[in-house]
Amino acid sequence: MKKFALSVLALVLLVTTMIGCAPAITPISPTFTPLPSSTPTITFTPTFTSTPTITITPSPLPSPTASFDVKRVSLKEFIPDLLFEFPISLEIPQDYVLFSVPSDYGAYYWMPQTDGELLQKTETKPRDTSFFLGKLSLNVGYDVQTDKFIGAPNDTNDKDILSAYESQGIKLNRLERKNIGEFPILILEFEVPYAETTRLVNMVYLATLVDTNVLWITYYFTLPTNAEKDRAIWDRFETSLERTP
Repeated sequence: MKKFALSVLALVLLVTTMIGCAPAITPISPTFTPLPSSTPTITFTPTFTSTPTITITPSPLPSPTASFDVKRVSLKEFIPDLLFEFPISLEIPQDYVLFSVPSDYGAYYWMPQTDGELLQKTETKPRDTSFFLGKLSLNVGYDVQTDKFIGAPNDTNDKDILSAYESQGIKLNRLERKNIGEFPILILEFEVPYAETTRLVNMVYLATLVDTNVLWITYYFTLPTNAEKDRAIWDRFETSLERTP
């Protein structure tokens, strides 16, 4: 029970500390470490205390108004240090460029070129643009026997994790399980307290079916939120996720 409580706190605090710093880009050596079957933990310090109401909303439809060019990339292009070629691809904005951040080992950022250059200079995740981050998750896994994600809420019956979100001032707007071909995914959409406002942060956890390994893709909305464009980018990404032959 103690391990489970630590795991819940780890996931909650991962959300609250997702806006960090990042120095200049250097190459990252390939790595794909199996996640332990037991639920791992991460320690950090919470800073938010408000208690919003949790609501679960249905799957979104793509925005009919926002317009932008996109490109399709494979999952291995999106997260280049994967040792396996997974048959999944997705669409992101055409002007998003890949950056790697040594202080966040194994993480890959996709954002406009100018914002990536600013990221290098300021060592801070940008506020005035939306961007993606993809990596192997270190605190969430997947159990193929039970068809459940480990350390994350699978549905609204996971009361301990949902209550922990509330206690830290995190508003969960959406929780949904899907499959991309044979690969289970978990979609979470949050409002995370940030300074004097909140930042919308959406996530996809994708079970690789290799041991308990899960890939984690996070999308950060612009501050202040450019609701029409940012939502359209996320919706396009989500609806474009598909299994390739």
